[in-house]
Amino acid sequence: MWLPLWPLFTRNRKATSSGSVVKQGLWPAALLGAAMVARGEIGLLIVQIGYNQTSYVSDAGLNIAIWAVLLNTIVGPIFVGLLIKLKGESLGRGPWGTQSPTEEERAR
Repeated sequence: MWLPLWPLFTRNRKATSSGSVVKQGLWPAALLGAAMVARGEIGLLIVQIGYNQTSYVSDAGLNIAIWAVLLNTIVGPIFVGLLIKLKGESLGRGPWGTQSPTEEERAR
């Protein structure tokens, strides 16, 4: 949640109001969050260990965890792809995008 607020704490702020700063950081935060969604194999491994070796995970808990991991594994990459397709250009130009080439790199 700190990513949208990061420009408020840096010295080189481009936006003047906190509302526009937060709005400016929402798409990079959404992209980072979607890209970091847990993938299936680790989640399934952990829930299976919890189900087999402890009494904390019930049958219903196992089923819910399997569905949650399955949905995250499918929806996460789709959401990242859509974000890149729709907002990729503006993300690349914004403060969280790629760095500008130096004069030496431009000369090459």
